[in-house]
Amino acid sequence: MSRTSPPTDQESHCRQDEAALRSAARSLLRATDRESVYQRAVEQAHDVSGVDDAVVYVPNESNDALLPVVRAAGQSADLAPITDEESAAWYAFDAGTVAGQEAGAATALFAPAADHALLAVTGDGTENVPLVPFVRELAAHVAAALDGLGSDDETSLRQVAELQRQKAKLKRRDAERQEFVRMFVHDLRNPLNAANACVELAEMSEEPTDQLSDLRAIHERMSDLVDDLLTLTQDDAVAEQMGPVSPSTVATDAWTTVGTEQTDGDARLVVDEEMPRVRADEKRLRTLFENVLSNAVEHGGGDVTVRVGSLDDGFYVADDGVGISSADHEEVFESGYSTDADGTGLGLAIVRRIADDHGWRVEMTDSRHGGARIEFSSVKTVTESQPTTDAARRDEEDDHD
Repeated sequence: MSRTSPPTDQESHCRQDEAALRSAARSLLRATDRESVYQRAVEQAHDVSGVDDAVVYVPNESNDALLPVVRAAGQSADLAPITDEESAAWYAFDAGTVAGQEAGAATALFAPAADHALLAVTGDGTENVPLVPFVRELAAHVAAALDGLGSDDETSLRQVAELQRQKAKLKRRDAERQEFVRMFVHDLRNPLNAANACVELAEMSEEPTDQLSDLRAIHERMSDLVDDLLTLTQDDAVAEQMGPVSPSTVATDAWTTVGTEQTDGDARLVVDEEMPRVRADEKRLRTLFENVLSNAVEHGGGDVTVRVGSLDDGFYVADDGVGISSADHEEVFESGYSTDADGTGLGLAIVRRIADDHGWRVEMTDSRHGGARIEFSSVKTVTESQPTTDAARRDEEDDHD
């Protein structure tokens, strides 16, 4: 389906990054030793728009320092080892995930190449959001190339790359679950204390109506916390439930829940009915839409308009609300992030989890209508000849009415 508007700057960045990753993968697979892998990695990173510097670090034998081994051409070679275990670099290497920190006017991003090395990329702070997925994938290619040294079988190298991605995903998932449990215990303690206080006041009151109302609200929040935690920690079962699904139908179904629970009737959903069907787990796709749409209504207000439409390789959800600062575009997907005192801070973390399990990329940008826009890319579409799920079948029936 063709676009009705020219690509945004961020879409252009994504296309450039994808082309750079393809080039990097080919170059790294041809490397014959570790030094060549490291050198080609920093060269590929340094060639990307917005990148000022790139460095590869490796752990020392005692595993208590990260030593700089290669730096991008044109940069001073003088770099100190990283020994601070509380630094973003060590966190990224240990947790198996991308981490960032401010470096003056720039932003430094750190991505582990499995247990072999750490890729550090520094760039203009305004470019840090589109660089995150690029740096993550480039580091995965570096890990695959290092594991594949000495092998001439390109298929084996691809298999190694996939194993490295799965290993990094499992390591990242374990770190996420530990953080979820820590945050859940902390967040649940507050409403429990408040509930106990309400009970004590109710026991002293002749007409405890207000206390009972407060207690009901507290229990609803606790229920929301439990539901969100269960969603975040459920086992990956996406592969077994995948099938052709209509995003427009699933989004419309999800809106009925959001509209009933959170809006006063003025909020509006606009869906592109011509969206192609995609390969997805229908139940989890609905959960994804429920959380994205709820987030739009909560932050955009009761009269917000939310639009769901197609991208060249996926779909987007955009609203005309107040939007979110570009500095927070990556952070919003972290567990615990919320600007609402009553929110669980897990909604968009759930969204990213579901997208990751499907193999999709998810990014937040600014909507041209003034609010926020969440884009899902690398989404596989399906042909009309493939069997349909219940949601897609309902969509077909509606088309014939």
